[in-house]
Amino acid sequence: LQMQSDLVSVVISLYNKEKQIVNTLKSLLVQSYDLWECIIVDDGSTDLSVTVLEEFIGGITQPEKFLILKQVNSGQSSARNRGITHAKGEFIAFLDADDIWNPDKLETQVKLLNESPESAMVIGAYAITQKGFPNRIVRHTSYDSLLNDWLTLSGFGGAFESVALVRAELMKREMFNISLSTSAGLEVFIRLSKKRALIYNKSPLL
Repeated sequence: LQMQSDLVSVVISLYNKEKQIVNTLKSLLVQSYDLWECIIVDDGSTDLSVTVLEEFIGGITQPEKFLILKQVNSGQSSARNRGITHAKGEFIAFLDADDIWNPDKLETQVKLLNESPESAMVIGAYAITQKGFPNRIVRHTSYDSLLNDWLTLSGFGGAFESVALVRAELMKREMFNISLSTSAGLEVFIRLSKKRALIYNKSPLL
């Protein structure tokens, strides 16, 4: 695929998120940065996720910005990898089907990567508001911080992926390791960090 300059390919792995997917997509639609496409890979959902998704996209003004792919249940990493192979953008962003982006998420991160062409990706702070856990902001200022939060917040591993923006040329070469489960995101980010520098964004974007 010919990559389009400054286009962000948003990859969503969807599995049984019928109650969350609409709010997630609304946070994409209100982004201040509008140069994006969205590739949603349904990983064999058994609830009404696909029906809810198709009804929502059918009612918006730019349904052509969305591509929906379906596969038998193969795991989140497999679904993300399939989305990556269809990405046309210069950058790839991952958005979990139950996460909410701040409106300036893409604009902030595209600017950072364009200002730092030697960097592989932007990763940074996010806020946790899930029921049963106190609201808190997670900031990564070092690899020790990143690894520590992974261990202490293992149930929220997807936030690491959803807060990132990655150069597509690198992501398409590395891909997620489908033999790993919750640690696949952190593992591929570490691989990317060995190739090129990472940018840490201190303001929460998720």
